[in-house]
Amino acid sequence: RIKAPAVTSPVRPLSPALVSLGIFVVGLALTGGAVLGARTALQAEVQARFNAQADRLQAELDRRMVVVEHVLKGTLATVMVSPGMTSREFRTYIIEREIGRYFPGVRGVGVVETVMPRDLPRFVARQRAEGDPEFRVRPASQRGALRIVRFAEPAEANWSLVGQDLRADPVRHEAVQQAPRSGRTVLSGLVSLDAAGREKGWMVLVPERVAEGQPARLVFAALSVAQVMENITQALGPWAEFQLYDGEAIDAGKLLFDSASLGPRAEAGDPATRYTRQSYLFLGDRLLTLRVAGR
Repeated sequence: RIKAPAVTSPVRPLSPALVSLGIFVVGLALTGGAVLGARTALQAEVQARFNAQADRLQAELDRRMVVVEHVLKGTLATVMVSPGMTSREFRTYIIEREIGRYFPGVRGVGVVETVMPRDLPRFVARQRAEGDPEFRVRPASQRGALRIVRFAEPAEANWSLVGQDLRADPVRHEAVQQAPRSGRTVLSGLVSLDAAGREKGWMVLVPERVAEGQPARLVFAALSVAQVMENITQALGPWAEFQLYDGEAIDAGKLLFDSASLGPRAEAGDPATRYTRQSYLFLGDRLLTLRVAGR
């Protein structure tokens, strides 16, 4: 018996429409994968750039604080070895340091003397004899040890400080009390730097080390917030905004500086808010919190 050959069905070619659909689906998948990969790579690149810029910002703030502290320690050493220093000699010393040129944001440098009420007439007479015939203490007080600004240079920008008893300002008073107690550099809260109260800033104080109970001198730098931070903000460009807080928490009541005050703030939902970082800075024994948001 002869076996009949098997009959196979002819292969039907795919329709052009189906072929086109398959090519489209495969192409779409490849394109989607490529886009996803590119997006992931871009996000990693942006994150890396943000981290690098945040590191740069923190390093620059650290550097500026350290520089100011070194300037004050050098000034204190000079004052200590020159107990008879006059206002004219102090002015010459500050002019030669070229503070405004080499230390952006330092509006002035000065000396605070601790004066007991019984010694106040002699202190005022000495200041007037040294070339400041109109020197007077403001406000006048006869209670407790006075913290009087003896020198403040450049005089043009700091004349309103000379003769002030810093106890009259609660923020400054806290700083001038804390510095001798701790024996370390102290950063004050925000204070007014001009007589009109328009310019805001900080006082950085370095105390003289003396035996307990002895009156201590302090040297200080008046830092303009706008000048210290504006240069940094300009150098970084519009890529980010940052805030500096007093203490270890982000607390609106302890905000020392907000870069948005110098330009527009990123709105909620803006891509600028995708990257944020919180870190810490120290000035003496003062802890500051730095928050950076990428633009």
